[in-house]
Amino acid sequence: MFLHAPALLFASSGPPLAAVDGWQFAGGAAALTLIAATFGKVREFLTHLTRIAIVSVNVRGYQAEAVLLELRSSFRTSKWGPKSYLGWMLHVRPVRRVQLVPMEVTPSAGRLWWRGAGWRRSAVWVRRGESKDEEMHDGLTCRNWEEKPLTLLFLRGTLDSDDLMARAAERFNAFEARHKPPRAVGTPCDSSTAPPAIGAA
Repeated sequence: MFLHAPALLFASSGPPLAAVDGWQFAGGAAALTLIAATFGKVREFLTHLTRIAIVSVNVRGYQAEAVLLELRSSFRTSKWGPKSYLGWMLHVRPVRRVQLVPMEVTPSAGRLWWRGAGWRRSAVWVRRGESKDEEMHDGLTCRNWEEKPLTLLFLRGTLDSDDLMARAAERFNAFEARHKPPRAVGTPCDSSTAPPAIGAA
């Protein structure tokens, strides 16, 4: 009886084992809730800092094609990294038939473009939306970007997005003017707009 007294004394002192487990479970749940809430606040703070430091610009419509033309003309890109190619069945006017036309497009994973050197270098990360397979086979060109916008990401202060859009539109308009023939205005029966006949005085 004496030998078992310490064991009985230890068993009789303190709360029951089930109560201890309950308090431990409640404390662990409270700690996890606090950690989750703190992590959420930290993530919101980091997201806010990221939005301050990094500018995100979405470009749609014909302006997306103009921006791609400006990037290929005035910026440089690395030969490394992912590449994406498409092949469309298009009518080729010089050969007067429909044939496969392969072309490289901006990958959905994105690509880095830059210009300048040293501390004056301007870098922009460009990525595009996903394309559906049926749209690719139907011959959808890069002119239709309503559902597949370009996304430009760059450090704040390194690039002026308004200036980039203006220069891209100017280059695109000049490119379109060089590669589209002029069209006469008027109707076939309107003699005032018809060109003079050959040999006419």
